[in-house]
Amino acid sequence: MTAPNDPPHEVSIDPSDPRWVEDILDRARRRAEESRRPTAAPSPPTVTGPAAPIAPPSSAPAPIAPPSSAPSAPAPIAPPSSAPGTFAPENPNPRPRPNPRPGTDTNPWVSVDEPTVATPRASGAAVDLNATTLLATDDSFALEDPATDVDPVESTTMDRRVRGWLEWGGVIIGALLVAFVIRAVLFQAFYIPSESMESTLQVKDRILVNKLSYKLHDVHRGDIVVFEKPPGETSKINDLIKRVVALPGETIEQQGNDIYIDLGSGPQKLTESYIKDRQDIGQPIGWVQGCANLSTETNKCTIPAGHVWVMGDNRGHSHDSRVFGPIDEDLIVGRAFVKVWPLNKLGFL
Repeated sequence: MTAPNDPPHEVSIDPSDPRWVEDILDRARRRAEESRRPTAAPSPPTVTGPAAPIAPPSSAPAPIAPPSSAPSAPAPIAPPSSAPGTFAPENPNPRPRPNPRPGTDTNPWVSVDEPTVATPRASGAAVDLNATTLLATDDSFALEDPATDVDPVESTTMDRRVRGWLEWGGVIIGALLVAFVIRAVLFQAFYIPSESMESTLQVKDRILVNKLSYKLHDVHRGDIVVFEKPPGETSKINDLIKRVVALPGETIEQQGNDIYIDLGSGPQKLTESYIKDRQDIGQPIGWVQGCANLSTETNKCTIPAGHVWVMGDNRGHSHDSRVFGPIDEDLIVGRAFVKVWPLNKLGFL
């Protein structure tokens, strides 16, 4: 049994010769060294101790036993000779190790002290270096042109910025639409520019007006309403705010500092807890343009249908229906229902 790289032997060694075991061990060592250094050139075997002459081979070949079904007993190994110049195995009591794969070139008489020998690569075998660079040369794994490729980090950042702009743009547009709808249909904020409604409303107060109120119900006495400037009014302010005092079909008149309302059954005194100063009543109530009664009745005014009589709570400093007459209900923007500024006076009106 020889290895592919073992040099040919000119002589054969008798299996019964003790040097046969030493020869096998030497081959095993050379194979182990070759497997550890496959590229290194094999070194010639070295023999420790004094050189011993090799006996000439016997002319008669060793008899070969016919195959038998029973495993043959291993050949006995002669004990080491004390005579100088003879080969002696390093392990005098080797134990046989069965061949794990029948038919393979494995020595069944390897000493248990020897390292496991790996089968060396055949000297004529070549390594395909192109197989290790498959991923680099395969077209399916080729990288895109860096000149046209977009940095994924930069692309992700740009996408986030665009999404952020779109989201904020949507929020702003939605808020504007909601504000427009609320202002046009539901509520509107107003600023108090004068002292005509003191002490209920002070200058620079801010209020909210419900624009749906009078689409759901009629105007009530005592409501604070915001209305457009009626015809003939010389004020520079387009939207005015006053309190409703008399309703359609009622007759209003003034006796001293008190106001009386005639619902058809006679005049009745109007209780007004919101008046700032009862002694400062300003201009008295009388007939004005737009009253339904005769102009000869100079101390009273009958309110026509679809109109209301409005006055300020600060009677001595209010420009109201005593000047421009009853106002058309169609001019009413809405009912002031809450004061939102200043915060320490927040509350319903």
